Amino acid sequence: MTYKDPTLNLYNPAAQDPEQLLADFIDRKSLLDKILAIVRANTPDRPQQHLVLIGPRGMGKTTLLCAIKHTIERDEALNAEWLPLLFQEEQYGIGDLADFWLEALRHLQKSNQTADRLLAEDADNLADLAKQAFLDLLAEKGKRAILLIDNLNDIFANIGDDQALHSLRALWMTDPRTMVIGAAPSYFAEITEVDQVFHDFFLSFSLERLTQSELEDFLSRYAENQHDDAVLNVIANAPERVAALRILTGGNPRLVKLGYRIVRDGLDGDLRHDLERMIDETTPFFKHRIDSLAKEARRTFDAIARRWDPITVDDIRRELRKPSNSVSVQIKRLIDEDFIEEAAGNPKKKSYQVSERFYNIYYLMRHSREGRKRLRWLVGFMQTFYTKKDFKEWAKRLERDLSEPLSYGMRTMKLAYLHALSEAADDDSRNDVFEAIVRDAIAHNDRTALDEEIIDNDPIEQHGWLYLLAEVAWLLPLETRRILGFKPDAGNFDQKLRTALAENNLTAKAEARLIELVDFKKETAKKSRAIGVILSRLFDRQQAAEIAFRKSIGHDPEYVYAWNNLGIALSKQNRFEEAEAAYRKAIELDSEFVHAWIWLGNALENQTYHEEAEAAYRKAVELDPSYEHAWNNLAATYLFDLKRTEAGIAALAQGLVLNPDYGYGRYVLKNFWQQALPTFAQHIASNQDGAENLRTAMTDELLAQAINGNGAAVLAALQALDETAQQPFEPLLLALQAQTDRSILYRIAREKRDLVLDVMARIDGEQS
Repeated sequence: MTYKDPTLNLYNPAAQDPEQLLADFIDRKSLLDKILAIVRANTPDRPQQHLVLIGPRGMGKTTLLCAIKHTIERDEALNAEWLPLLFQEEQYGIGDLADFWLEALRHLQKSNQTADRLLAEDADNLADLAKQAFLDLLAEKGKRAILLIDNLNDIFANIGDDQALHSLRALWMTDPRTMVIGAAPSYFAEITEVDQVFHDFFLSFSLERLTQSELEDFLSRYAENQHDDAVLNVIANAPERVAALRILTGGNPRLVKLGYRIVRDGLDGDLRHDLERMIDETTPFFKHRIDSLAKEARRTFDAIARRWDPITVDDIRRELRKPSNSVSVQIKRLIDEDFIEEAAGNPKKKSYQVSERFYNIYYLMRHSREGRKRLRWLVGFMQTFYTKKDFKEWAKRLERDLSEPLSYGMRTMKLAYLHALSEAADDDSRNDVFEAIVRDAIAHNDRTALDEEIIDNDPIEQHGWLYLLAEVAWLLPLETRRILGFKPDAGNFDQKLRTALAENNLTAKAEARLIELVDFKKETAKKSRAIGVILSRLFDRQQAAEIAFRKSIGHDPEYVYAWNNLGIALSKQNRFEEAEAAYRKAIELDSEFVHAWIWLGNALENQTYHEEAEAAYRKAVELDPSYEHAWNNLAATYLFDLKRTEAGIAALAQGLVLNPDYGYGRYVLKNFWQQALPTFAQHIASNQDGAENLRTAMTDELLAQAINGNGAAVLAALQALDETAQQPFEPLLLALQAQTDRSILYRIAREKRDLVLDVMARIDGEQS
């Protein structure tokens, strides 16, 4: 299915294909019908009813004007009588009444011919001449005109002169040849003030934010038009995601359309990018509006926008050090111009919030450290929207972004996303986010974000043993710390950290730091487990770790992680039968706990229960097909124990596709590279999913084998492949051939020869 991107032409609907615009015009359809009924009722024998549409940017005013134009042109009866003229959204050239009528004339004539002629005459009564030329041309066409004028407030303000505006009102009030449908972002003085020209002249329609039911209806009908089953399934089976979308967008139709891809694609559609784009694309408008405010109005807005929750006049008065009446004046101005709104609540003690909720999000992210820490909208949104896999993936993407050169503002914003992810995630998903924060702190030698993450909560309760491990790693010298990084899941990370501490005489200091960090008088299940994990993983003190895990279970007998860790400590003491019982207890408490199934398989394998071990590993990959550790363990069971080579190679391939750098997967590959090569080569040559990962893993292993003196065996294995399968490994193949026949070097392109020489040098250099 090919999807049309609903975000196209959101900012210039006039450029959109008319048929497509009408097909997608769902959210304001009932209002369009009301307006067309008024158009039909505006017969030539009576004064015309003129309209104005009021709504902030993004509420669909311009799109509605376009829909009116296109519908009239496609309706036989309406088209016979009316000629809709759509003024451009921004009319910077209109400075007086003459400019207005010249612009109307250009739209009617679809050229500048008459307007240019009138301008050349340089007449004093240019406005009257242009108006008459417009009406004469309209008579020739035998139709009446509907003037569709966006930003009508700006037109009136630019014309400025009361006499000119009175002449417009007089014409529109008495002459049935023209009807006006205007639009404005908010109610404006020319139509609201009693002493103004157009007071009580227009029938107004307010374009409100979409309610929850309206948003669901829009998404459903839009998805049906697109034959988009993915969104229909979300609406039917996960309505909380639609609710979260409304929280995020505030019901703004333009933002809802930008968020449509979020509902449809999730992270597969690059959710993070869409969210950031929604902020980035609305920022210029928001910033321009705030910059246009007077000083005290800006200060008042700032006091409100730095909070997500509503704020009272008393709160604002104290912060700004201004009297209540002064604050109230600014609040009224901000409400009139649709910057803020009165929040629901106690009518005797009114409170106020930013009316455009998405801008409040932007403001908090950009301007307030406290706001970034307390972005409840983001935390709530993430908790309802994301799966564990989503949290892991977004953490990875943000970490990649943070590794690139960024401005201070952009870096701060992306770290704010990480903090919000951490707040929203459960214990398992939070680990990935916290690791990303620690790695960023190490890479930049800057603990600011890390310290922000741990300042408000008990860091051991929040992040467990990972926090303790991070503090120990921070004891290392800067360069050592950077080289080591922070990848606790890497197979040899614990050993590398232990070695680095010993080499820098920091082991005793690390133990002292742990005692300093842990309040042993207030041990909890999580704290006892954290201590046990550090004792087991970092110091290899398994008996002490066992005691800590049993303490943890004493605090919370249903603490799944502690039971699993107890099993690991017992396994490392070769007490596999006891370990098996601990793992089975963890599974009894949580049958979908993948780690317990993997470790159970390990304990069964060590008791030579190979078929039961296979079943445990298969259960693990069934629960989490993206977990490379489970696939690699399954591969090892097939290859080492059950001698099922074909199934083992398939499982190994899956593990390496998911993570080509995983240590145990590389270990299994090292032992079975000759059997794996033909299958992997076929997979790589046909460019199947994960082919690049397999190519990386296999190339590294073949090169390592050649360096270790097995060059002849590697060459024989590569030569046994067909020509297509050999191509990904061609530089290595040529290097091995050239070791005995250097004439090969003179039969290949110079660029390729340079690469082959480098490969030969690597092999020869490492061997020597």
